[in-house]
Amino acid sequence: MKPIKQIALIIALALAPVVSAQTLTPVQQKIEENKVEVFTSAERDNMQMWFANEVEKMKLTNEVEEQYLDIIIHHVVKVKRINDKDSDLAVDEQKRAFTKQIKEVNSECKEILTEEQYAMHLKNWGKLTEAAEKRFFKDKM
Repeated sequence: MKPIKQIALIIALALAPVVSAQTLTPVQQKIEENKVEVFTSAERDNMQMWFANEVEKMKLTNEVEEQYLDIIIHHVVKVKRINDKDSDLAVDEQKRAFTKQIKEVNSECKEILTEEQYAMHLKNWGKLTEAAEKRFFKDKM
């Protein structure tokens, strides 16, 4: 499977709450119960397909694409935990943690992308993070 097609699958798995409760440990069950879903399944699907198409336009080598997606997925998983129901973070701390993750993604991506690819990344990633930030903090502003 071409890596670009893997992005939709990997992000879908990272973002979708489809794990069966029967196969989870008690700790994993608690994590699942405390998740806050900010996008509907259809919205996530649309975002994933859009992002996959935009990544394809970046014309990354297979190696760079794999590194790029690893960076994105790693930080998406971290961002998703910031506003869980069991989070001990105050709203301002959540916002700082969100911003920190976005900056880390950009910093790590800058190291592996060309100038042109990085500019495309900033545009695409910016659109996704702006949408996520609005949803994360819509009732907390």
